[in-house]
Amino acid sequence: MIDEKVLITLLGLKSEALRQITIEQRGGRAVQEEELDPEPEWEDYDQQDQNLLQHTTLEQLVSEQNAKEDPQINIDEAIQSAQASETPPPPATECAHPRPTLRERISAYLDARREWNVKRMAQDYSYECRKQRVIDRTYGFQYMADYIDLLIKKNQSDESEQIIHPQ
Repeated sequence: MIDEKVLITLLGLKSEALRQITIEQRGGRAVQEEELDPEPEWEDYDQQDQNLLQHTTLEQLVSEQNAKEDPQINIDEAIQSAQASETPPPPATECAHPRPTLRERISAYLDARREWNVKRMAQDYSYECRKQRVIDRTYGFQYMADYIDLLIKKNQSDESEQIIHPQ
């Protein structure tokens, strides 16, 4: 049978333990899950084909790109274009930026997905480690609160048995 003063002291200890757990979890050291970048999509790596499929010819694609540009030019650009038209352009042998092949685009996409998965797993592992550290730091307080609950429950069950079955 627990005295009332002892019971109040135990409840005060339990309250303090739970308060310390709350402070640990909310006081700036709580675990916050980080946002993860969106998963890479194949459409990001396959845009070139879709862009070309919208136009029937390369001329339409070039004319649309030219139409988007500002048609007005300044004086320096006009002089340069006039000088350039006087001199013959050098023969174009190869495109400056060759279009990546399907194999290269697939490889780039798979590399991006692999890097995303590694980053995701690292963030998940980091989150779980931080969460476990918080649990480890609050373990003693949680154990104390649970033990006080057990003592109070045991005392209440002992008292009820004594009242029902007097000896």
